[in-house]
Amino acid sequence: MVVGNEPILASEIESWVDTVALVEPSLSRPNHLRKALTNLVLHKKVARQIMPAECERARQQAMDALDDLRGGNGLSGEGPQVTQVRGAWNDIEQDIGLDRWGAARRENPGEWQLLETLGGWTVMRAPSTPKKWMPNSDVTIDHVTFYYLDPATMKREIEGALEKLPILVIDQEWRDILPVFYDHLVTDETP
Repeated sequence: MVVGNEPILASEIESWVDTVALVEPSLSRPNHLRKALTNLVLHKKVARQIMPAECERARQQAMDALDDLRGGNGLSGEGPQVTQVRGAWNDIEQDIGLDRWGAARRENPGEWQLLETLGGWTVMRAPSTPKKWMPNSDVTIDHVTFYYLDPATMKREIEGALEKLPILVIDQEWRDILPVFYDHLVTDETP
């Protein structure tokens, strides 16, 4: 699948299916794939295309921060700083989100890792995770996010941009996964 000029690989969607299945156990696998696509992958791909140079700059800042944090150097006093949050994925006050929460479930959660988040790039680690993950398990996350889109307006910007970008479904298996809501954006033209 391609949205605008950004490919969406099946592996990118599949990497989130187990997290979606954990928080939505009553849904079927196609619904898990659909939610992974629409809630964790598609909008990030659209966001990249709104301000591509700023996106790349934020990614590079995050990579530099990742190197510093892995090296034990900490971050310079300029720019965003590491903060710690504790809660479940849907804890609005903590703003953990399903992506950070899901990333905390991956291998070596206590090690610093890079994660693309909506409108930014996050460097994070989870120093405290549950022994057994439940749909609303609390997790402790240290993170710093380098935004290239304004968090206050990015959802509106992304939705507006998505309405202007064609979606090309290359593998018809994924056509059934894409919600009907996006039918008007689907094209047969190759990118």
